[in-house]
Amino acid sequence: MLECRSEAEIISDLQRLCTSQGYIHALAFLCWRDNFFVFSEELTPNDLSRSKSHERLLRSELSFLTGLMVKALIDFSLPSPVTMQKYIDETDALMSELHKAMGKPLWENLDNTNLTKETISNCWVGKALREPMFYAGEAAYMFQYRDFSAERYLNDAAWLSMNKGFLPSDLKIIIQTISKSTVHKILELTSQCAIEHINTLTLLPAFTASPEEISSQSGIPLERVKNVILAFSLPPTPCNLGFLEFGDYNQTNSHPIIPAENGRFVLLQEYCLAESAYESPFFWTSGDLDYEEVAKENRGLFAESFSARRLEDVFNEGHIYRNVHIRKGNDEVGEIDVLVVYSDRVILLEAKSKKLTLSSKKGDAQKIRSDFESAVQKAYDQNFRNANFLLNEEYNLYDEAGVPLEIRRNYAEVFILCLVSDYYPSLAFQARQFLKVQEHKIISPPYVMDIFFLDTLCEMLDTPLHFFNFLHRRLRYSERVHSETELAILSFHLANNLWFDDKYDLIDLGEDFSVHLDAAMFSRRDSLPGDKTPKGILTKFQGTFFEYLIQKIGEREDDHILALGYLLLEMSEDSVKSLSDGCKMILDQTLKDGCRHDITMGFQVSGICVHSASNWKDKDEIDWLLNHCQIAKYRSKADTWFGIALDPKQEDILQGIVGIRLPWQKDRIMDEALKNFSKSSGGKSLKDAIRSYDNIQASKTGRNSLCICGSGKKDKRCCKNSSR
Repeated sequence: MLECRSEAEIISDLQRLCTSQGYIHALAFLCWRDNFFVFSEELTPNDLSRSKSHERLLRSELSFLTGLMVKALIDFSLPSPVTMQKYIDETDALMSELHKAMGKPLWENLDNTNLTKETISNCWVGKALREPMFYAGEAAYMFQYRDFSAERYLNDAAWLSMNKGFLPSDLKIIIQTISKSTVHKILELTSQCAIEHINTLTLLPAFTASPEEISSQSGIPLERVKNVILAFSLPPTPCNLGFLEFGDYNQTNSHPIIPAENGRFVLLQEYCLAESAYESPFFWTSGDLDYEEVAKENRGLFAESFSARRLEDVFNEGHIYRNVHIRKGNDEVGEIDVLVVYSDRVILLEAKSKKLTLSSKKGDAQKIRSDFESAVQKAYDQNFRNANFLLNEEYNLYDEAGVPLEIRRNYAEVFILCLVSDYYPSLAFQARQFLKVQEHKIISPPYVMDIFFLDTLCEMLDTPLHFFNFLHRRLRYSERVHSETELAILSFHLANNLWFDDKYDLIDLGEDFSVHLDAAMFSRRDSLPGDKTPKGILTKFQGTFFEYLIQKIGEREDDHILALGYLLLEMSEDSVKSLSDGCKMILDQTLKDGCRHDITMGFQVSGICVHSASNWKDKDEIDWLLNHCQIAKYRSKADTWFGIALDPKQEDILQGIVGIRLPWQKDRIMDEALKNFSKSSGGKSLKDAIRSYDNIQASKTGRNSLCICGSGKKDKRCCKNSSR
């Protein structure tokens, strides 16, 4: 049993400490120490390592300390260096002790349980869930809160202007201005550090500003700047008196600006202001009874429109459908918020605007499950039903205007995305604990995420192949790969490829894995100098024929094209080199002699035949490639096989793709064709073997039968009659 003091005792000591004379100077130091990172010429992942250290205080912990501090009149007098260090050391010690105390309910549950995989999972209930919620990794970047707020409340601009005296766009610019001003002041203060100034050294001035200087630097009229500051300012201290423990409403989260003397203000964490700018206006607008319904409608519209817009950046507009209505006869049976149709894959996205309630944060087990039910489970259940309707041609699809949608209804994979538009602490963890998932051979398990992760995913994996490949891999490991945030898993994928040996039952990726992704996102969104793409799967094959092949595959929508892409992206570096070298070799040979040349690579349950020829418009060439794939697949006892057609004389060297997707089974006719193919046994040539197999296959498969490639299309309309 973990021995420690009670939370109440520890918080009582923290309350005394936080209201000590001049404590705000120590808190300013802690906010600088644990929220800021330093880099030289370019930002690298190593520069962000400190921000993922378990030794630092999280922003939620710093907000907790701020919430306790404002419960008394703030004393701004500067403490001595000895006292300042005492405050810092005592804060670190007490916050470490509080962390242990909050984890105690879990350890008590474990001590009273016969430990198995299932019983350990059952220990995460009620009070035990408070710890992962309070110490959850940050799901959103500050620039996401800052930038999204302007778009989220665009339709509420008139209300905000009339009732609050500023526009949504003002919020973004003012937060950006305060942030730049703070960084500039910190650099000035730290550059002037000298031993003779130690008695007067404080970083609090870096976090202090006036409306006048923000107006001057931002170009926004002073009156509107003052209105923004007022809207997010605390009342005069003491305040926040109802804040007694984690889970209680902390005013400093929604009102992070602390009024100071002479009209100035203190903002210790710009992140909190950006987060409040994203969340608080909804509560203001919905508090107006005459505007409440409009505010709710606008909130839902943002989640859907933002998701659709970001997915359009990956798949282009023609592949995205919003508010798809599903009907059987005259009855409407379902509606899909966002539908993505690309090649033989489809995505159904359901967006919910639901936050974790205060009761849940306090450990109310029933409320935690109720919140999750509303935010995630209902979205999944709804989308799973819709996915089944989508696969059944008895149900008809209509767009927003009521026009019938003419889209395919058979797919190789169906992905369900359950999205929440607000920060939901420990979302991935709760999904593992509570989500009830139904099994289906085509419909993948759901991917539960927030709007911030979807934005990052679309930013980094901006082609259909890479996007679908990540979904395919991530959901394949949904039970085995865990992390506090999905950002760490995406970052690991970008750097190392998301692949793990089957011998590992559980892989837990720490939050520190996200530093590669973090550095790239800061470079892209905050214009910091550094690599905009993490070194890894998106960069390592630059300039090779393999990169060209992946690029060209990513531009096509043929059936099997994504499955082939999955296979190629899973190949080892040695296999990639062999494939690239082999393709170059057969292309050179075809240029020299004008003849057909090929290479074949087999893997565990799949393989590739690559053929180089100069006349792929000739039906015989496609037939030849398809039949070669059939024989190679059978010989290797593989379930899938792909053929790639190359023509060195064309500007677009990649001329076509064929694929076969059928479970391997022994076949007397194929045995005979393979025997005739074998040169070592003195059998017939490949051409004769294929002709022999073609004659046999024609007697087995009529033109109206389904094609053997597994596309679901009739044989006469599929591989044998198209260069694809």
